[in-house]
Amino acid sequence: MSARAMSRRRALKGLLVLGAGGAALSACGATPTPQVVEKVVTSVVEREVTKIVEGTPQIVKETVVITEVQTQVVEQVVTATPAPKGPVNLVLADYVYDMEDQQKLVDMWNADHPDMPMEGQFAPWDTYWTKIQTQIAGGQVPDVIDMSAFYVVVLAFRNGLLNIDPLIERDSFPIGDFYPTSVETFRWQYGQIRVGEGPLWAMPESAQCGDMFYYNKSIFDKEGIPYPDDSWDWDKLLAVAKALTKTASDGTTEQWGLIVPADARMIWWPYTWQAGGEQFDDEMKNSLAESEPSVTALQRVVDYFQVDKVCPLPGSMQMHPFMSGKVAMCYDGYWMATMTFTEITEFGWDVAAFPKGPVKRQIGLGCDAWSIMSGSKNIDRLGVPEVGIH
Repeated sequence: MSARAMSRRRALKGLLVLGAGGAALSACGATPTPQVVEKVVTSVVEREVTKIVEGTPQIVKETVVITEVQTQVVEQVVTATPAPKGPVNLVLADYVYDMEDQQKLVDMWNADHPDMPMEGQFAPWDTYWTKIQTQIAGGQVPDVIDMSAFYVVVLAFRNGLLNIDPLIERDSFPIGDFYPTSVETFRWQYGQIRVGEGPLWAMPESAQCGDMFYYNKSIFDKEGIPYPDDSWDWDKLLAVAKALTKTASDGTTEQWGLIVPADARMIWWPYTWQAGGEQFDDEMKNSLAESEPSVTALQRVVDYFQVDKVCPLPGSMQMHPFMSGKVAMCYDGYWMATMTFTEITEFGWDVAAFPKGPVKRQIGLGCDAWSIMSGSKNIDRLGVPEVGIH
């Protein structure tokens, strides 16, 4: 089972512990609690008025019915008996890479919670988000969905998500135990461009470095070069990448020193931060793509391909280049360590800290989360989608 699936096991357990508690409380035959309610009483009164008789100069007193509504608020003690509720039938949607593993987790949940059965709706990442938005538009949504920082604003803007701040307050949930940045990632206020403030639309279920720096231990051992460590910077990385790039007599490259992904988020953004820059100004109104740090970062990445020639062009190899055993170092997502790269058996590999830039070492934070859909039929019986951060 993949590490992602294992993390989902923790997530499912935590997610529905509070939800199951809420369902049990709602469904049990608890003693009704008397409540004090306010009642508005209205009445029409008769009173004597003084009036002038039309057509004469006489003033007379006459008793007539005046339509005058008097109101009075009174308190009354009533006892409300809740309607019995049956089992909760939950629908959980998730984007997955191994549907068989994910279904096993749902089966485990159903075996332990027969009064709160769950149905899993699984889809690959590429189709998952389109399906969720289609369900929102059609008014038929799951109860809980796996949420990504890339889509929280999109779905909140479409009124598809429930603000879970009231649930946090109701359940006295220890939100302060979570990494602040992971929580801020899923806060967003209507009308704002950046996240970080406003209602909380999802509860983080994981927090991890968005990208990682991998290296082929076998290549380093063969060349007698020490493994990357915390002292490495961009210059050291380039020097080693050049040393480990091997060219055949016919000019073809037999071994590459480095791989960088064709993804701005995974390489250009971290490099921009390391050069002391940002992607946007503080008001999020102007791009800083032409700022000196941003240009420095982008130029360094482009030079890996065009000038230093230590990287193959994206798409030039059928399989992932690092898995071929012909690449010494590689920038890629954290998920590769627990999924794709676990299939490597021909050589040893490991991870190291990102080489630091001219100003600092900084990478992005990746977060996944759980959201309750605003159209869920079971909102009153769900608790905070609580999970452990790992």
